[in-house]
Amino acid sequence: MPAESGFTMIESLFSLSIIMMLIFLALPNMHYSGNFIEPQEKWRQMIYQTQLQAMVSKNRMELEATGVTFNEFGHINHAATIVLDGHKCVFQLGSGRFYFE
Repeated sequence: MPAESGFTMIESLFSLSIIMMLIFLALPNMHYSGNFIEPQEKWRQMIYQTQLQAMVSKNRMELEATGVTFNEFGHINHAATIVLDGHKCVFQLGSGRFYFE
């Protein structure tokens, strides 16, 4: 005598198709969040590269026409908040540290 409990194949396929549709609807939103991170990461790498170049060459280096310069110790010349590709970047006075808002 076969067991009467459990799901039929049609019910399983129907629930699986609903789950797959929800996943496909969520994918474009996850892809969009990655675009927000890329410009910040690009600028973060450029800032660190400029800071490192200033320390290695023992000369003042300016960050790509932003008015922010690093001295030979990698310290910033003045505190500033600038907008880079639509994101605020706050440079703190002293050690050359920064963060994005």
